[in-house]
Order: sequence, then C-alpha cells, then structure tokens
Amino acid sequence: QGVYISGTKLFVPDTGNSRTLIWSTIPTVSGQSADLVVGQANFTDLVAGVGASQSNNPTRAFVSGTKLYIGDTTNSRVTVFNTVPTVSGATASIVLGKTIFDSIGNSSSFLTPAATVFHNPNNLTTDRTRLIATDSENHRVLIWTAIPTSTNQAANLVLGQTNFTTVNSGFTASTFDTPNGVTTTGVKLAVADQNNNRVLIWNTFPTVNGDAADIVIGQANFTSRSDNQG
Repeated sequence: QGVYISGTKLFVPDTGNSRTLIWSTIPTVSGQSADLVVGQANFTDLVAGVGASQSNNPTRAFVSGTKLYIGDTTNSRVTVFNTVPTVSGATASIVLGKTIFDSIGNSSSFLTPAATVFHNPNNLTTDRTRLIATDSENHRVLIWTAIPTSTNQAANLVLGQTNFTTVNSGFTASTFDTPNGVTTTGVKLAVADQNNNRVLIWNTFPTVNGDAADIVIGQANFTSRSDNQG
C-alpha cells in the first residue's frame, strides 16, 4: 500500500500479507525478489501478529537516518527499528501507541483518546527532528517534537483537534476527516485530508494544538468538501 526509497533500498509495505518487503538495491528487472522481510520470520509466513517482530496490515514504511518506522495500521501502532534491519524477521526497538508490543490492535480499551494512542495510523514522516503520524480514524495528526526514544512515548502536539481527548471530524482550516498522507520540508507541512477531498498546507510548521492550515488544495475554500468540488 505504501512505497519508499531510501538511498539504494526500496521498502514496500505488503499490507494484506502483514509484512514489509525490503530490496537492498533498487530493482532493475521485472519480478526481482526482495532481499528481506519484516513483520514475518520468512517469505512464506503470512500470519498477522502483535509481537515486536510481527505486523498486522502495515501501510507505511519510512527511513530517517539509521531508523526504520512502520505504520502498523490494524495494530494501531507505529513500530520503530533503531537500525534498518539486515536480516528477515528483525525485532523492533520501541513501539508507539502501545504500552507493550503484545497489545491487541483495535480493542476498545486502547481507543480512549490520548497523546499515547492511535486508531489506524496510516502514514508517517520525519524531518529527522520531529516525527509526524496521521491518526486516521481519530481524525488527527500527532506530532512528536523530538524523535521518540521510548515505548509509548506521548506526542507533544495534535492537529485536527484542539486537545488529545477529542476525536471529532470536520471540514474547517483546523479539522480533518480521516487524514491519510503527510509530508514535510521541515518548515512546511502538508496533509492529505482524505474524506474531505483536499490537501491542507501549513506555511510554517505548527507549534500549537489545533493550529489552522494556511492553504487548501482540492476545494475552493476551507468550508467545502465535495468530491470534484461538486
């Protein structure tokens, strides 16, 4: 579902197979086999799981510096590998969105809104200083102002909501409906606001909860949301 190139490596979250495939060099021929798999012990296992070496419908992989981040969507978590894996079945170093690796994905007990939980994180990015993740079903984007170094570390900022305890959808300059994609230059931030049929852009990186976007693409204004502008 997602695809990412870092240096000479290609990363592909193979969502339905609950794994991420890694090519050590960019493929040059059709049908070229991956070199490593993460989320499964080998290339023939396809079992979803919640352990530190497992995945359940991952949708995004992203590398920054030496770290690999995986949006493990159905497990409602982000797994972080402190070094990019060099062997299949590698174990993640920390997990965000859970207190331990073996927590069940969308159990209602984990969905009480907070700065430490996700509900189907679909995408993530980093500028090597901050980590940004779309918390899609909670209609928000979570931001860590420094790269997380410990399991279950709380986010510092939230966009799409005024605080960490609400998860309302909307279509204004400061709200989302199922945000999906996210990217940043380190100064500007852009979010694909999927169900509002638009992209929101912040000209300077947000510093307060619920900060309003400066620009909207795909709609004539911040208060319309129709597909194809109606």
